Order: sequence, then C-alpha cells, then structure tokens
Amino acid sequence: MKQLIIFFLVCCNLVTFAQGGALADLKFEEAETAFNNQEYETTINKLDEFDKLYGSITTTSLYLRLITTDNTIDYIKEFDSKGMINFEKKVNAYLSSFEKEQIDDKYREIYKISQKIKNSLNIKEWSEMPEYKAGYEEYEAENFIEALKWFEKAADKNNALAMSSMGTIYAIGDKAVEQDFFKSYEWISKAAKFGEIQASLVLGTMYFGGSGVEKNEDLAKKYLINAAEMGLKEAMYILGKIELNNNNYPDAEYWFKKAAKKKDSDAMNDLGDMYYYGNGVQKNYNEALHWYKLSSESEKSTFSLNASAINSIGNMYFKGTGVQQDFQKALDYYQKAATQGWNYAFVNLGNMYLEGNGVVINIDEAINWFSKVKPNFYDDYENATEGAKNGLAKAYFLLAEKYFKNSQFLEAIESYKKAHASGNNDAKYRISKIYREGLGVLKDKKLAKEWENK
Repeated sequence: MKQLIIFFLVCCNLVTFAQGGALADLKFEEAETAFNNQEYETTINKLDEFDKLYGSITTTSLYLRLITTDNTIDYIKEFDSKGMINFEKKVNAYLSSFEKEQIDDKYREIYKISQKIKNSLNIKEWSEMPEYKAGYEEYEAENFIEALKWFEKAADKNNALAMSSMGTIYAIGDKAVEQDFFKSYEWISKAAKFGEIQASLVLGTMYFGGSGVEKNEDLAKKYLINAAEMGLKEAMYILGKIELNNNNYPDAEYWFKKAAKKKDSDAMNDLGDMYYYGNGVQKNYNEALHWYKLSSESEKSTFSLNASAINSIGNMYFKGTGVQQDFQKALDYYQKAATQGWNYAFVNLGNMYLEGNGVVINIDEAINWFSKVKPNFYDDYENATEGAKNGLAKAYFLLAEKYFKNSQFLEAIESYKKAHASGNNDAKYRISKIYREGLGVLKDKKLAKEWENK
C-alpha cells in the first residue's frame, strides 16, 4: 500500500516531510479511540496533529479522515457546500490512487461514500430542474392538480424528487386529488429506486410498521439503512427501534447514538431508557439522566419522545432514583411533560394531587388530570389509560365518601357510579346501601339488590 498520497499535494498544497515517531503513533491511536466513541470532532483534531507530526498524509490517516467526515457531513443539506466539494475531491482522489491495486474492504467503503456523494449531487440537480420547481410552487400553494402535471413532466426526466412528491400528494389526497395509496406506494417506490432519500425513509417505515404493505423487516432495514447512511436521523432512530425490539442491544445502541449525534430527541430518550432499565447495558442512573436531559432540552422530533424524557426525569426525582428525592422538581417536570400532551404525565400529576405528594390533596384537581388522558400516536396510551382509570376509580370513590359523610347522598351516588365505572368494586355496595336504607332517596330494595349484584 502506498505510504504517501501524492494527489494530496495538489488538492491541499501540502509539503510533506517525514518525521513520524512514537508521539505521532499515539495521536493516531487517540484518533481511532475517538472515532470508536463517535467523538468525530476529536477524531479530526487528532488526525490533524498526527499528520503534522508524521510529516505526510498516510493512507491510513486519510481513510480514517474520510470515514469520519462521512459520519459528520449532512448529505441532504450540504450538497452544494464547499465542504462537500472538498470531500468529493478527496474521495475521488483516494479511489483514483488505488484503482489499479487490489480492491479491499477499505476501497469498497470509500467507493460507497462516493455513491452517497453522487446521490447528494442528484438532489441538487433534481431540485433545480424547472419542471420540479414549477410543481413545487403549485404544491406549496396546494394546487395539487397543477403540481401533479409539473411533477409528472419532471418524473419523465427521472427526477426522483418529483416522484416522491407525487407519492405524497396521492397519500394525502384532497377534494381535487382522490386519495390513492396504491399510486402513492408506486411513485414512492420509483423514487427510492432512483436514490431519493426521503422516499427510502418512507418505504422503510411502511415495511417496518406494515402500513399499507405487508410487514417486512428485511426490506424495512434495507431502505432505512439507505436513508440512514445519507444522514437521515429519523431512519437511524427507527433502525435502533428495530434492533431494540429484536434484543440486539449493541446495534440498537449504535443506531440510537448515531441519531443522538444529530440531535434526535427520540434516540436520546431511548438511550436514557436503556441505561435506566439496564436493557443490554449496565444499569446506570447517571447516564440515564444525562440522556434524558439532552432529550428534554432538544426540539421535538418524529415521535415527540422528549416529553417522555421530561416525564422520566420527573419519575427519577419523585422516586429519588439516582438523585435526591424532590417532589417539587418532580411536579415541575411532570407539568412540563403535560404541556406536550404526554399521557403518563397526566397520570403522574393526578396521583400527586390524589395522594398529596408535594402538594395539598385536591381530589378535583386529581380528577382533572386523570381525565386528560386521550389517544395519541406516540405514547403507550393503553397503559396510561389503565393508570388513569385506576386513579379515577380511587378519586371518585374518595369524593363520594366525602359527599356521603356530609349527607349529600345524591352527589354521593353520582360519584360512586363514576367510581364503579372506572373499576372500583366497593362503590356498588355503597350505592346499594343508600337505596336499601333510603338515605336521601326513596327506599328501593330492588334497585339496591341490582347494584349489589353488578
């Protein structure tokens, strides 16, 4: 293998002089360690120090520099940046230097990077095509009929962005364009074959969840990996979920950390969960809190799990897990999660007011919070519903007992009924007692018996 990349003199105007030595070797080892820890900025800094000490650009240092850049550059957004242009030059020069030698795994890896650069440049070409731009203007104005006409003209010229946009229009549908999932899938599939990254993400997600297609994990991973390698954090996160569901914890952690590097709050939350519960890693509450806090401070992403992270921090303060128990801090975090509609936060707040943890007992306020639980697409609604139902059963029963004690029997009956509907079995005996003894109502032994037998 060549020890000196001659082309680098041309690209970067570097004058090389051999020094090397133990210190240079140490810097390269530090660069490798940083790369393995996904500390990419540190990797580049250590490589700069290595190159300076060594006195030349070696094949190994250049290779590590290229795959590090591959992990940091945004292929979707930086297709026309100076960084992408310089990156392309270095990749092409590397490939040119080794094309006559035996093709090894490193060559193949750099070649794969060159294909990602090509896909990135295609995005630029597609987005600048006049037909696509005209269609996009109509799409933004929600003139979908006109948008489809322009996109179809662009698609005839193999514009994958236009194909993907047509798939989106047919998936959404409106008064002018009938919703058609078959056409949507057809166009998105064509776009993915041409390397359109958002289409790959959509297809991968569809095959992962079995949405509109038969569930197929292998196809899901194929499309999601294509999207993830181009830098889409959403694809990285879903790949992490696939591996987590299959108990492939190292791979799950790998993808979650790649997504977390791109500020994906969902991935940060799931990393927090892995360390909190010890799923595939050693249980570590400090590490869990670290990831939960990063997620809580990030913008919402696909599944809005930063709200889950906020709620989880509340749980840690409520239980005193890894931190000093602090009900006030728990309350603050639960309230923050509640503002984002997180169902578990509603349940937690309801329980705090029901049990008087850090607040004055307030049954009405507890009922208010329990009653806010409703279906959404991003949290475990069924379990949250069960928690809310149990809370309401207890809250309405306590409220009914208060009414009963104050001889407000009609109000007591209504609250007992709600408690019973929420699963409190003792409530039916209280109602039966009221009717049997005629407390505030006419005696009705038949009705009393009916309630007793419910």
